[in-house]
Amino acid sequence: MLNLNEKFVGYMLINQMIVTAKAYLQEAKWLSEDFVATFDEYKENGVYSSSYLALLTGSFLGMVDEGTLDVFEWLSTFPPLLVTSALIGRLCGDIASCEVINSHYCSDANKLITSLV
Repeated sequence: MLNLNEKFVGYMLINQMIVTAKAYLQEAKWLSEDFVATFDEYKENGVYSSSYLALLTGSFLGMVDEGTLDVFEWLSTFPPLLVTSALIGRLCGDIASCEVINSHYCSDANKLITSLV
């Protein structure tokens, strides 16, 4: 049987996953409407769609005895330190995936040019 702390942590994890899912849905909405978000809109949504905060909350799930309810309440306030960490991770991931995509297209363009010459 789960104790009160474990139930609370499960509730917090579910809430973080809901926030992440809403951020994913926002990105899907932008894509379906061919909307290009401003950097501020991207930044605000990207923090939550990075899943960093949900992953961090989930990592505390196994350490309920170590963490107090205060820690989980603090996590639910989206503290600036964690928001900044999530944003850095999101930007690094997006830059890396963009480089991979661009190198793929560049190699295809090089093959095309080579075949035409």
